[in-house]
Amino acid sequence: MARRVVGQTGRREVSVKRSGIIPSRLLLGLWLAQSLGAQAVLVGYARLPAETFRDGPPSTNRPGLGWLQPKPRWESQPVQGISSLRPAGALTNTGMVAGGSFWALSDNGFGAKANSASYLLCIYRLRFHWKTAAGGDGSVELEETVELRDPHARAGFPIEREEEAGRRLTGADFDPESMDVGADGSFWIGEEFGPYLLHFSAAGVLLSPPIPARVAGADGAVEVRSPDHPGGGRSNLGRSRGFEGLTLLPGGGMHLLLEGPLKEEASGVLRLFSYKADQSYVEATAWHFTLERPEYAMGELTYWADRETYLVVERDWGHGRKAAFKRIFGWRPGEEKGGKSQLADLLDIADPHGLAGEKSRFSLPYVTIEAVQPVGDRTVLVCNDNNYPATGGRAAGRRDDTEFVLLQLEFPDDGP
Repeated sequence: MARRVVGQTGRREVSVKRSGIIPSRLLLGLWLAQSLGAQAVLVGYARLPAETFRDGPPSTNRPGLGWLQPKPRWESQPVQGISSLRPAGALTNTGMVAGGSFWALSDNGFGAKANSASYLLCIYRLRFHWKTAAGGDGSVELEETVELRDPHARAGFPIEREEEAGRRLTGADFDPESMDVGADGSFWIGEEFGPYLLHFSAAGVLLSPPIPARVAGADGAVEVRSPDHPGGGRSNLGRSRGFEGLTLLPGGGMHLLLEGPLKEEASGVLRLFSYKADQSYVEATAWHFTLERPEYAMGELTYWADRETYLVVERDWGHGRKAAFKRIFGWRPGEEKGGKSQLADLLDIADPHGLAGEKSRFSLPYVTIEAVQPVGDRTVLVCNDNNYPATGGRAAGRRDDTEFVLLQLEFPDDGP
């Protein structure tokens, strides 16, 4: 497995080309899936084992309280917590299946500000060797790691590694949850501690101060703040409810979606925000995404240009056998009935070729599913955030792997 930390800038062109080619094996899979009554067909599968590590300093998943609370410790950095996926090059549907790499954003590490100071924030470049009907072993290769750094002290507050020469960022500084990649190869990241919009170079250097969000209030614009905001103050957003979704738009600018509602707004109603280059704030729009139930959460927002729709992951808090609702919706803000249409039930996926096992049905029964990316005109790539060292998604007591799936979706209006 290749392991390399990027230290130089470079231009990367990122695009996804539309392809109307559907191999005959996939057409067979679609026919079988329709017979089974499923909405999505598993056409590619890959797995990153939970116990996968990259080079780096030791890490621990809790602060510990002396001998009373021993620190679970690893001698390096776990490769885990993937919260967003974007292509790392120009890909077609068939080319991607044959082999292609993706940028994968890691979150803050071990789930909270207090226990993630030893986790170094990064973006992985992963290559998938898909298991498909045509073959493949389903392995995942770590090609490189881009560590996120703040050498020019742009953060505006003391970071965990304040005195370190390179000022590498940790899970105690920011909580990255969403990402997209600009035409210049730079990374735009939505995070939750602020919540903030962050802009990093292709080499992982923070380019500008964190960009806050604001919403109109009775007495003028009000900044959106979580309980973990580095500046403290009154919060108007719940903990870990920040920018879980971020997507660049074809005409320029971007949209960001909160994971949870603002405290003064209706339960289960999530505010969509917008940003254009050189703005000083991320601004709230008039659009809202309404969850199927108030207690559910949003996991990802991606604009599917070919379909002129947003993809939104919506989920409950169930894990393993308790998982009951994990779905992908198409969303067109402003349309009737909220503009939502279900595209995939991630707990009820057809697997006619047995790519993930010997059964004809497959599911992703994980508490957090936080990445969805179109890779063709009918195909999307999805994966879970495995919340390392969490257990129980597949089997009690077993640490959860990161599973990557290619799903062929059905669009009746398109015909066969």
